[in-house]
Formats: sequence, structure tokens, C-alpha cells
Amino acid sequence: MKTKKTDASEARFTFTSDGSNYSDYTITLFNSNGSQITSGKINGNTTIDLTFAEATTIYGAISNSYDQEDYSVRYDLI
Repeated sequence: MKTKKTDASEARFTFTSDGSNYSDYTITLFNSNGSQITSGKINGNTTIDLTFAEATTIYGAISNSYDQEDYSVRYDLI
């Protein structure tokens, strides 16, 4: 995921999976310098809102789960 923001904002991630994962997924947001600006854990079929205070190009990564096949993630800037 990559998006450019001109002001501080919040991103809502909608996560869909079969819910049988061994551990939570970690969604991490990075700025254009590669520094982590926020993160959160998610699993199952749910949403999470991550707030960030800086205006920058935002990059996102999904990690920390053994399951890599049966999930999808959608994000919206709110």
C-alpha cells in the first residue's frame, strides 16, 4: 500500500480472513524516509483505525503471521 497525505490523518484498515490464524497480523505504516510512524495488530474479520500525525507519503506493510494466503486488506483515509 502507498498513498500521499498532505496533512495528518487516520487510516481505516478493513481486514478479512478465515479467522483461524495462529497469531495476529501486524499492520505497520512508514513515512517516506522509511521510519515507522504507527502500527496495530489485527485478526479475523474486523477493522482497525491507525492515526498518524505527519504529512508524508505513507507506506504500509502486513507482517507477523504464518498465514499468507487467505486474507485481504482494504484501507480508506478518514
